[in-house]
Amino acid sequence: MVPQKQYACNRFYLSANDVINQNTVVILNQEGFYLEHSPLSGERPYVEWLGGIFFLLPQQILTPCGHEEDFFQWYPTVCPAWVKEIKYRLWSIHIVSRNHANKSDRIVFRCLGK
Repeated sequence: MVPQKQYACNRFYLSANDVINQNTVVILNQEGFYLEHSPLSGERPYVEWLGGIFFLLPQQILTPCGHEEDFFQWYPTVCPAWVKEIKYRLWSIHIVSRNHANKSDRIVFRCLGK
């Protein structure tokens, strides 16, 4: 049996309207889709801590938009509510550089499922 992937983050968006603002463990099934989540309290075996922000996207959306300000306008249009029957991929957001002159961020999106 292939082990399930478990990742931990600081903030988790199930959808644009369902945000968990605490450390959370997100579990992916063997196919790499979202399975479940739970609060992170203490160290847990087999959990990879990545920190930052995680969010779900329906499987048919292959790539998120490119900038943080665009992301928070775009995300509600593709994932306004979490629906149990839909398969979701888990993504992370990492800010790699911040340009203070024009107040813009360079963000990297990473798909954590297959």
